[in-house]
Amino acid sequence: MSRWRRSWATAAGAAALAAVTAAGFLAVRARAAARPAPEPGSADDPVVTRSFVEEYVTRALQGLGSGGAGGSGAAPVGPGVPAAAPTLEVVQLAPGQRLVAEGGTEIILRTGRVKVATEPTSLGGLSDLTAGRDVANGQDVAANHLLLVPRSDGRGVVATTAAILLVRGAFAVQ
Repeated sequence: MSRWRRSWATAAGAAALAAVTAAGFLAVRARAAARPAPEPGSADDPVVTRSFVEEYVTRALQGLGSGGAGGSGAAPVGPGVPAAAPTLEVVQLAPGQRLVAEGGTEIILRTGRVKVATEPTSLGGLSDLTAGRDVANGQDVAANHLLLVPRSDGRGVVATTAAILLVRGAFAVQ
């Protein structure tokens, strides 16, 4: 076979291979374009299951009804339910009233005067996260400072004048 015929045969084979590859690619694209995309939420393309949505809505609605004084303010958290931050509750205290909070509760004094109130067996007071210090039993609380109750051992605040607090977490007014 001559040299010219070999190069022509090689070129023809390469062209045929390119044509077959291009035809296959176009056939796959045409088939994909001809098939309509499934409707979101249909049986062919489920976004979420009905039971998931019903459980999620039920838990969310139960969380909305748990607010109020003495409530936790927290929505339920479980499998498949994203954790939502509890809301701040506005709490009004008359002079002499005491707010006892559970561990992890946050307190912000908006108006009035309150003092830290702890049980005699408590170690330490409330953490003032704004000032970066511990506020011991009987000390005044600074307005607009974020306080954190470190334990559930009877810690809280007592109002010396009428006071308005913002509270996030579990608490009881006595």
